[in-house]
Amino acid sequence: DGESTWFPAAEASEVVDVGGDHGVVLRRVQGGSVDLVDILQFPYLANGILKISVDTRVSDPAVRTLDLCLFPQSGGLMASFLAFGTNANQFSYYNGTAWEGLTNLDGAWHHLEITNYLSGPHRGKFDLSFDGVLIGEKLAWRHVIAEGTAFGRLRVGAIRGTFAGAYGEVDNLVISGAPAPAVALPVTILNPAHSGDSFSFSFISQNGFGHAVEY
Repeated sequence: DGESTWFPAAEASEVVDVGGDHGVVLRRVQGGSVDLVDILQFPYLANGILKISVDTRVSDPAVRTLDLCLFPQSGGLMASFLAFGTNANQFSYYNGTAWEGLTNLDGAWHHLEITNYLSGPHRGKFDLSFDGVLIGEKLAWRHVIAEGTAFGRLRVGAIRGTFAGAYGEVDNLVISGAPAPAVALPVTILNPAHSGDSFSFSFISQNGFGHAVEY
């Protein structure tokens, strides 16, 4: 919507009309031994939640075609890192040491929602939904990234592929930000007192939460 800038690889992605419900989409073709990386730079966000919503399809689920990776505004450290076909016929993420398959992959269109936590108790992790089903919760980013780092780049990559000409397609890409969700803290009972038939105590309430006393 005019707020982001596209930096294509030397061999740029194609814009193709696939017809049907999707029509015109972005197609990133594998270059085999040549890494082809497109970068979408968007207004940066340093705290709260950064959500990436996108429709994707691959030409061959058995070979590495496409990867999606969230980067900080600058530098090469990687946050959520996803790949199609790195593990044959699997949609996978990099857990910091290895690729871990999350669900089976085919050649149909699928909707992804990647919820990255930039701050709060879950900072440095992300949730992942596949066609509306949560398949990963509080998954680790590829790298440990310092708190307060600003994020503003999404990589649509075709790297380390073994089959030149295979491709992934991207449509309906939406990137949005939101405040980090509030988390209820444990309540500590203060000043307990017993006098005759009465028992009393106090506690410190937390802004934004309701508290109920049961007896």
